[in-house]
Amino acid sequence: MAAWIQQAPPVPEMEEYDPPEMTVIVDRSGTPYAHLFEQRRRFARLAEMPARLPEAFIAIEDTQFRYHTGVDPIGILRAAVTNARRRSMSQGASTITQQLPRNLGEEIGREKTLERKAREALVSFQMERHYSKDQILETYLNQIYLGSGNYGVEAAARCYFGKSVTELDLAECALLAGLPQLPERYSPLNDPVAALRRRNQVLDRLFELEWISAQEYDAAVTAPLRLAESTGKRSGSSEWFADAARREIERRAQVDAARLRSEGWIVETTMDAPLQRIATEVLREGLVEEEKQWLATRSERFADEVSSGAFNAPVRTGQMRMARLVRRFENTLVVELGGGKRADLAIPEEAAALFGEDVLQIGDGVDVEVLSAPGESRGVWRGRLLPQKPMQGALVCLEAHSGEILALVGGRPDEAGRRTDYFNRATSARRQAGSTLKPLFFAGLLHKGMTPDSVVVDEPVTFPGGYAPQNFERHFFGPTTLQEAMAHSRNVPTARAVWESGMRDALEYADRFAIGTDDGEWHFPRQLSVVLGAAEVTPLEIAAAYLAFANAGYAAEPHAVRSIRHNTGRSVYAPAWRSHRLLEARECAGMVQMLCGVMTEGTGERLMADLPGDWRGCLAGKSGTTSDYRDAWFVGFSARHVVAVWVGFDQPITLGDGRGGSRVAGPIFAEFHRRAAELHGQSAPEPIMLPPGWEIACEEPLDGYVSSEPLCRVRIQQPDPPETVAYGMPDETLETDDASTSD
Repeated sequence: MAAWIQQAPPVPEMEEYDPPEMTVIVDRSGTPYAHLFEQRRRFARLAEMPARLPEAFIAIEDTQFRYHTGVDPIGILRAAVTNARRRSMSQGASTITQQLPRNLGEEIGREKTLERKAREALVSFQMERHYSKDQILETYLNQIYLGSGNYGVEAAARCYFGKSVTELDLAECALLAGLPQLPERYSPLNDPVAALRRRNQVLDRLFELEWISAQEYDAAVTAPLRLAESTGKRSGSSEWFADAARREIERRAQVDAARLRSEGWIVETTMDAPLQRIATEVLREGLVEEEKQWLATRSERFADEVSSGAFNAPVRTGQMRMARLVRRFENTLVVELGGGKRADLAIPEEAAALFGEDVLQIGDGVDVEVLSAPGESRGVWRGRLLPQKPMQGALVCLEAHSGEILALVGGRPDEAGRRTDYFNRATSARRQAGSTLKPLFFAGLLHKGMTPDSVVVDEPVTFPGGYAPQNFERHFFGPTTLQEAMAHSRNVPTARAVWESGMRDALEYADRFAIGTDDGEWHFPRQLSVVLGAAEVTPLEIAAAYLAFANAGYAAEPHAVRSIRHNTGRSVYAPAWRSHRLLEARECAGMVQMLCGVMTEGTGERLMADLPGDWRGCLAGKSGTTSDYRDAWFVGFSARHVVAVWVGFDQPITLGDGRGGSRVAGPIFAEFHRRAAELHGQSAPEPIMLPPGWEIACEEPLDGYVSSEPLCRVRIQQPDPPETVAYGMPDETLETDDASTSD
């Protein structure tokens, strides 16, 4: 013991012990929605706690706490007698003071031995000499483990009851006081019945000591257990937002994960809780509906493969193709490729519903990935069923004038709106963007002097290197304005216009829209196909690229964090997010005109028909579809919000012929805006913001325009002077930039 005393840490060092505290993440209204921690703990002052809380702990743990000098001789004698009878060290006699040092460090240990008890006693005597009873009690109540990952009474109160320790009633105080003996056994999350039984034991002890009245006892002992609604459940889709905020803090503030999880910070984020809830709901509802449509097209795709001969094509390792179901077992399907080549493939657990008997019959086709092609001498091959997960999606909503991220859902929520995996597709999934990239290059054309009315010839063309783009419709339309090319997402006139204006300049200009990327650059391939969307982006990056279109030419870096402060109030991180001009007024006005045209006479027309009221001039956007219909996008904006929606599978599986961005992602985009407008008490949002001196005007349907529905083309005009109402410049033919031919 003398040797141990020489090595024991001095008591003053324990006074400086700084336990890790959890970081709380709050939304823009100050409501907590996520926590980051190594130990879930929030410090609470003894003076702020209800008086019944420390009394309850003293009553059940150490009745003589206020009177002993660190060790309770009577308690030791009682424990010694009990242990002698049981011939074991089953009962201890530790005071609150003795329990504290074992929780502050590992020097003393936790084994039930006489040596450890002696060490505890020595340290307890020293602590009682150096500190007041209130100091010891305050440290104990903030240090003690109270089950379900909670350290200290404040964290436990918020976890179990959804409120601060300052708001606890007598029954709740007694429940917490009963936890230290067996924290996990008595946790109300693990065994509510045992928790109530232990709570009542504490109340019995308080009444026996006459520390509470009969009336208080009767009310508390009959009180039902009322846990916080979210207690014991994973937080909802806000986990995706919290993940984006954590990533931003680590990247922008250069804070490592260990500090973020242990220094007791309050992170104020930009999340708008009602919009986050809307985003979660519309994304899930949209994915469920689109998945039904995808299942319905599976048989059609298989019939096409059989009739075209693709089903009997040679099998190669790495292929994704369709196979025929020939037999079903509980956890596997037997499928065959052309020529009778069979394989037993496990049904993916997460996507089991997509292979059930109600949706897949013997003889139907299924998507498979060939992991090992069959050899020449035998027909056996290895592979896996696709998809391995249900249809996925992501939705990002930014505040148009500030760049603040208001809502972010990074995957498919479950039925309760909760996150189902740890991959955040909104910030980390890089998928081909399709035609959602076209506006970035059209803005460059306007910057070079073209207008929405400038004409480009839509006719067959082959560019250097043999690249020959095709329109979605598989035919050509002759002279086409930029407005028409944007509205109907025509590839050939888009590629021709950008090529003739200079590919190198176009790529450099597009980089100014990379404000949502980590280093401010797209890193696009230096080839013409990029103009038509052959480049990968995340939903957050493409949403940020559209900010300037929605905000009169100004853009701000998208961000999820407003400030970080310590729970003492000290500021830790307060970034200054400023907007900057990205487009000139004429360029911005032209882009709004063309993107509004997408909604009134182009690929977004069908979405407007399903919206209530008159949304012309209130909603603009662009659809995007990639090769083989593997990715569906819709990106656009209203006066308040910039929204990007992506839908697809984690594996590159087709969504089905004709199921492009406007048909798959577009309804989710439109429904989000409808509910957001409803949230603000509007049938339709206010008109899109334009640079000063510009306004939106609706014209009558264009002469010669054929449509089954009445159309009103949105145009941009400057009301003063009146002769500039139909702004534009004569149609022109751009000269080829020789420098671009080498790109």
